[in-house]
Amino acid sequence: MWNLLVHHHQYQLVENYQLMAGDEVIHSLDTIQLIRLGDDSLTSLNLVAFEELKAPSLSIERDMMTLLGRLFPFMPDGISGQMGLIPTLFWPSKDFVSSSVTFFGGSFNPWHEGHLECLRQCSRIESNLVIVPDYSPWKENNQEGPLEILKDLSKKTAQGFPIYPGFWGIDSVEKRNPTVNWLSSVDLEEVNWLMGDDTFFHFLKWNKIELVARCLSKIYVVPRDHKLDELHPIQNKLLKINPKLKIVFLDDHPYKELSSTSLRESS
Repeated sequence: MWNLLVHHHQYQLVENYQLMAGDEVIHSLDTIQLIRLGDDSLTSLNLVAFEELKAPSLSIERDMMTLLGRLFPFMPDGISGQMGLIPTLFWPSKDFVSSSVTFFGGSFNPWHEGHLECLRQCSRIESNLVIVPDYSPWKENNQEGPLEILKDLSKKTAQGFPIYPGFWGIDSVEKRNPTVNWLSSVDLEEVNWLMGDDTFFHFLKWNKIELVARCLSKIYVVPRDHKLDELHPIQNKLLKINPKLKIVFLDDHPYKELSSTSLRESS
């Protein structure tokens, strides 16, 4: 059994750890558990900032992503009362007291300035935005696993927006995690979605779109490929599915031409 040890946002991964007085097991999976250390445990441990943390294998990295994802109480299988243990590298918010969240999902492979512009615009309206990577890019890159990719993505977002790492874990490594599989289980009163207009244009083709649309309170759409008159028919069809849904078209911006696909092909 591997153990992710934490004390005041300092971390370490060790195998076969012996619990000491004051230690608390926060959550356990089959292969790894999260332990909050008591003060008596600190003398013999080399705790480091999350940015310096290393994992022994890809499988342990994946399991750690699932474990960290459980600290998000509003997500499926999340546990309550432990958000203070989420590394501040990818959870800069001290408190999450709102009953509303706005998800920004995608592969982000690679992340670019257009993604950041989406977040900047939406953050002027919504206070709780969470990036949700739904794809496993290390399958195409043998040199980096999810831990290093999480660190890198956190730095590229300037540590300004939370990142949910749970879908980089045990159950999702082989394929994308369809939104419909988890969205209806989010434990908050208001759930919103942020997307580019290219995604919105094809939104009606999403798996079980009726269920997805009924789960959402708002959709924020950032300009990219389409004119508004091309998007209004999609808007009208979605409002027939969920008349209470609010669809907000955000402002034009200078990064519309950026594309993760084009960046991958040119690299």
